[in-house]
Amino acid sequence: MFPAGGAGLGLALLRCGLALALAGAVPSASLLTSLAWWMPALVLACGALVLGVLTPLVSLVAVAIAAVTLLSEGADRWEQSVLVLLMAGALMLIGPGAYSLDARIYGRHRVLPRKPRG
Repeated sequence: MFPAGGAGLGLALLRCGLALALAGAVPSASLLTSLAWWMPALVLACGALVLGVLTPLVSLVAVAIAAVTLLSEGADRWEQSVLVLLMAGALMLIGPGAYSLDARIYGRHRVLPRKPRG
């Protein structure tokens, strides 16, 4: 769940790449004006991806944003939406990597057995 080394660095780059792709996959202005919450949610999602906070949940939000963009824009910008869908799906399945706040919060912990009372 939290690989380090080259794999962890690759996951950090994947998180940053997804944040950049997600920022570019915003739907048209007509849809954005009807959804006032859209831009703060997008900024929070991109920031959380870069920091690696709640990565599986934020990846699910990225999938939802890409799906709305794909359905609203149609054939005009389908490449970017599919790219976001694939990257977010990979992050949901693999995890955030060792270089994330998720790894610091939920990472590997040492569990020691209790001494029996007696």
